Amino acid sequence: MDMEDDIFAVYYSSPTKVDEQYRAAVAEYFMRINYNVMLGHFDIDARDGEVRFKVSAIVKGSQLSQQMVQQMIGVSMNTMDKFFPGVMAIQSGIKTPSEALSDINTSSDPSLASDGAQ
Repeated sequence: MDMEDDIFAVYYSSPTKVDEQYRAAVAEYFMRINYNVMLGHFDIDARDGEVRFKVSAIVKGSQLSQQMVQQMIGVSMNTMDKFFPGVMAIQSGIKTPSEALSDINTSSDPSLASDGAQ
Protein backbone atom coordinates (compact mmCIF):
# COMPACT_ATOMS: atom_id res chain seq x y z
CA MET A 1 0.00 0.00 0.00
CA ASP A 2 1.31 3.42 -0.95
CA MET A 3 0.52 5.35 2.23
CA GLU A 4 1.45 8.67 0.65
CA ASP A 5 -1.16 8.35 -2.10
CA ASP A 6 -3.58 6.13 -0.14
CA ILE A 7 -3.59 3.56 -2.92
CA PHE A 8 -3.66 -0.20 -2.37
CA ALA A 9 -2.52 -2.38 -5.27
CA VAL A 10 -2.34 -6.10 -5.88
CA TYR A 11 0.26 -7.26 -8.40
CA TYR A 12 0.03 -10.81 -9.72
CA SER A 13 3.23 -11.62 -11.58
CA SER A 14 3.93 -14.55 -13.84
CA PRO A 15 7.09 -16.55 -13.17
CA THR A 16 7.50 -16.84 -16.95
CA LYS A 17 9.10 -13.90 -18.75
CA VAL A 18 8.42 -13.11 -22.39
CA ASP A 19 11.35 -13.42 -24.78
CA GLU A 20 12.46 -10.13 -26.30
CA GLN A 21 11.37 -11.04 -29.83
CA TYR A 22 7.75 -11.53 -28.67
CA ARG A 23 7.37 -8.58 -26.27
CA ALA A 24 5.80 -6.22 -28.81
CA ALA A 25 3.24 -8.87 -29.81
CA VAL A 26 2.39 -9.63 -26.17
CA ALA A 27 2.09 -5.89 -25.48
CA GLU A 28 -0.42 -5.70 -28.36
CA TYR A 29 -2.32 -8.66 -26.88
CA PHE A 30 -2.49 -6.89 -23.52
CA MET A 31 -3.62 -3.67 -25.19
CA ARG A 32 -6.51 -5.55 -26.79
CA ILE A 33 -7.45 -7.13 -23.45
CA ASN A 34 -7.03 -3.97 -21.38
CA TYR A 35 -9.39 -2.06 -23.66
CA ASN A 36 -12.29 -4.21 -22.45
CA VAL A 37 -11.31 -5.25 -18.93
CA MET A 38 -13.29 -3.26 -16.36
CA LEU A 39 -11.08 -3.93 -13.35
CA GLY A 40 -7.29 -4.02 -13.45
CA HIS A 41 -4.87 -4.24 -16.33
CA PHE A 42 -1.98 -6.24 -17.74
CA ASP A 43 1.56 -4.89 -17.95
CA ILE A 44 4.71 -6.14 -19.61
CA ASP A 45 8.13 -4.79 -18.72
CA ALA A 46 9.90 -4.00 -22.01
CA ARG A 47 13.28 -4.41 -20.30
CA ASP A 48 13.00 -7.98 -19.05
CA GLY A 49 9.64 -9.36 -20.25
CA GLU A 50 8.03 -9.59 -16.82
CA VAL A 51 4.25 -10.00 -17.09
CA ARG A 52 1.87 -8.89 -14.36
CA PHE A 53 -1.74 -8.06 -13.73
CA LYS A 54 -2.49 -5.16 -11.40
CA VAL A 55 -5.66 -4.19 -9.56
CA SER A 56 -5.65 -1.06 -7.42
CA ALA A 57 -8.05 0.92 -5.27
CA ILE A 58 -8.03 4.36 -3.72
CA VAL A 59 -8.62 3.88 -0.02
CA LYS A 60 -8.32 7.47 1.20
CA GLY A 61 -11.19 8.25 3.52
CA SER A 62 -12.28 4.62 3.72
CA GLN A 63 -11.15 1.41 5.31
CA LEU A 64 -9.56 -1.44 3.41
CA SER A 65 -11.31 -4.65 4.42
CA GLN A 66 -10.10 -8.22 4.27
CA GLN A 67 -12.94 -8.97 1.83
CA MET A 68 -11.76 -6.20 -0.53
CA VAL A 69 -8.21 -7.56 -0.50
CA GLN A 70 -9.42 -11.12 -1.10
CA GLN A 71 -11.58 -9.97 -4.02
CA MET A 72 -8.68 -8.05 -5.56
CA ILE A 73 -6.42 -11.08 -5.25
CA GLY A 74 -9.12 -13.31 -6.76
CA VAL A 75 -9.69 -10.98 -9.71
CA SER A 76 -5.94 -10.86 -10.36
CA MET A 77 -5.51 -14.62 -10.22
CA ASN A 78 -8.59 -15.42 -12.31
CA THR A 79 -7.75 -12.86 -14.98
CA MET A 80 -4.15 -14.06 -15.28
CA ASP A 81 -5.33 -17.67 -15.44
CA LYS A 82 -7.81 -16.80 -18.17
CA PHE A 83 -5.52 -14.82 -20.45
CA PHE A 84 -2.02 -16.19 -19.82
CA PRO A 85 -2.46 -19.13 -22.24
CA GLY A 86 -2.62 -16.50 -24.99
CA VAL A 87 0.76 -15.15 -23.90
CA MET A 88 2.23 -18.63 -24.20
CA ALA A 89 0.66 -19.13 -27.65
CA ILE A 90 2.15 -15.85 -28.85
CA GLN A 91 5.55 -16.58 -27.32
CA SER A 92 5.65 -20.00 -28.95
CA GLY A 93 4.94 -18.40 -32.33
CA ILE A 94 1.67 -20.29 -32.78
CA LYS A 95 -0.75 -17.32 -32.63
CA THR A 96 -0.91 -13.64 -33.39
CA PRO A 97 -2.27 -11.36 -30.64
CA SER A 98 -5.67 -11.21 -32.34
CA GLU A 99 -5.80 -14.99 -32.82
CA ALA A 100 -4.75 -15.65 -29.23
CA LEU A 101 -7.48 -13.38 -27.92
CA SER A 102 -10.18 -14.91 -30.09
CA ASP A 103 -9.20 -18.37 -28.80
CA ILE A 104 -9.91 -17.41 -25.19
CA ASN A 105 -13.04 -19.01 -23.79
CA THR A 106 -15.26 -15.99 -23.14
CA SER A 107 -18.41 -17.69 -21.99
CA SER A 108 -18.45 -15.62 -18.78
CA ASP A 109 -17.95 -12.26 -20.52
CA PRO A 110 -18.18 -12.16 -24.32
CA SER A 111 -16.96 -8.55 -24.43
CA LEU A 112 -13.47 -9.72 -23.51
CA ALA A 113 -13.14 -11.50 -26.84
CA SER A 114 -13.34 -8.23 -28.71
CA ASP A 115 -10.03 -6.93 -29.97
CA GLY A 116 -11.23 -3.36 -29.71
CA ALA A 117 -11.29 -2.93 -33.49
CA GLN A 118 -14.43 -1.64 -35.09
